Amino acid sequence: MLILFILDTKAINGEGAILDSSITEEIAINKLNGVLLKTKIIKPEIKSNDKYPSWDGELLVYKSSSLVKSNLEARVPVQVKGHYSEEPFEKEISYAYDIDDLNNYFIDGGVFFFVIFINETDLFAIYYDELLPFDLKKLIHKASIKNTKTISTKLKIIPDNNHKYLLTQIKNFILNREKQAGKIKLSSSDTPKDINVDQLTFNLVDIRNFNDLFEQPV
Repeated sequence: MLILFILDTKAINGEGAILDSSITEEIAINKLNGVLLKTKIIKPEIKSNDKYPSWDGELLVYKSSSLVKSNLEARVPVQVKGHYSEEPFEKEISYAYDIDDLNNYFIDGGVFFFVIFINETDLFAIYYDELLPFDLKKLIHKASIKNTKTISTKLKIIPDNNHKYLLTQIKNFILNREKQAGKIKLSSSDTPKDINVDQLTFNLVDIRNFNDLFEQPV
């Protein structure tokens, strides 16, 4: 008797199978890290499958390839989402943000948001959104008008996963965030009572003895 076995090589190699979301996210972060490290001045600190609210980590951006703390230029908070797709990668995608996340990003002064698409042939595409305070304010206000918990917007692709292009976008984010710092309105909705913060003033407590600072009752 001849018994014929027909083996599905794709199934054996894990091809064609739907990836677990935790694996998808880890692959996505590894792909992103590979591109970021090519810049030679960005050190990604991104955790996979992290339970920290709203953020996955940060990018440490240095002034040159000397990655020492005295040469640090900026810290960029990031959020990374991984997505498995069998469809061709588009030039832009739509993503629905959770309003609670947007509020957290607003409080923190902005976030660089990534969505990484991967497929079974090991190809990938990096989509991004530079969520600056003004952008966040507009999205939050739009959601409040619609009385919805999510709001969608478009994310653009990094052409050919080009690390120089990505570096330029991150540098622009840093520059624009600095320009907007201290100028964003306190309220997340546009009302006549909004106040622009152009300058912060701090008053020093009269301390005659430095130890008094720690000895005074609360």
